[in-house]
Amino acid sequence: MIPFLLRIATRARPRKALRTFIGAAVTHWRSDYEKGRLAAERGGDPLLAAFYTAVRDYAPTETDPARLSGPHGSKIIALWAAYRLPPDLFHRFNALAGRGGQSILFSAMLMAEDEAAVLRPSLPRQVPKRPRPRPRLQSVETLAAREAWAATGLFPISGHDRQSALAAIEPLSADDLHVIACGLGGMDCAGLIEAMADHPRLDRGTALELLFSYGASGYQSGFRDGSADTADADELTLFRAFDRLAERANAGDFRTARLANRLHDDIRRIDNWSENPETDPAHPRNWVRWTLTPRALKPTAGERPRSDLECSQGPVRYRFEVWQKKSA
Repeated sequence: MIPFLLRIATRARPRKALRTFIGAAVTHWRSDYEKGRLAAERGGDPLLAAFYTAVRDYAPTETDPARLSGPHGSKIIALWAAYRLPPDLFHRFNALAGRGGQSILFSAMLMAEDEAAVLRPSLPRQVPKRPRPRPRLQSVETLAAREAWAATGLFPISGHDRQSALAAIEPLSADDLHVIACGLGGMDCAGLIEAMADHPRLDRGTALELLFSYGASGYQSGFRDGSADTADADELTLFRAFDRLAERANAGDFRTARLANRLHDDIRRIDNWSENPETDPAHPRNWVRWTLTPRALKPTAGERPRSDLECSQGPVRYRFEVWQKKSA
């Protein structure tokens, strides 16, 4: 069983690997439980005896031999993995439970790791402790400068119509635009996004980031059931921006495709965990509106932006160090 699980853990898609681990626990826990009962009574394998002791309060509630369910079932699965799997396989199982959104199972795995660590010292990950950095004390002058800097701003991110936003962002570089896109944080600034959608220097990664961060995927159910017809004026502006972003991405109209974006992260999550990635409605290729082609979804270079600007749900301004040099 162990070689099979190791092969699955290293070669299979995460969703299949997680299912296989859970299936192994469902198949083997009862026999290990009985072996543990005998070990506890007769002084046998301490790990088997400890597994029996750990799960005996939960075992009577699990009467279906083909499945384990609910919090008790998750605890049995986690304790079986902690006491019966080699540490490296347990940690792979633990990581799969965390990545797969199995919050109850993942919590049970953490609990089981603590319990089993008494008999299995190699189970907890030995994470080297890093010394805490000493806080940097700022002078009175620096604090005063930061206060003055906080009151600066090149332009606000909200309150724009498309024309005023176009004038504000016209001189910006692709990296500047990406910093702004990542810093908007879902704020109400549809006019700015509509202007960014038409900017000639916009990077394809920034376009995909805007589609992700402003929830293009979340609107799809509304287009399917007709509820999106009640969108307000700001949402209609946002929809026009998404229309333009999708149009340019599908046409290959962006000069560059350098910058990292979270839409690609979301696509990887769907490919790894969805029951059927090819038809999953959350995948951009299956959206009702703003459907993206393989050309539009081709991975970018994944670079981080290099910009003198910052934006964090507030005005676009120079970074503090840059502002200091410009003010000197």
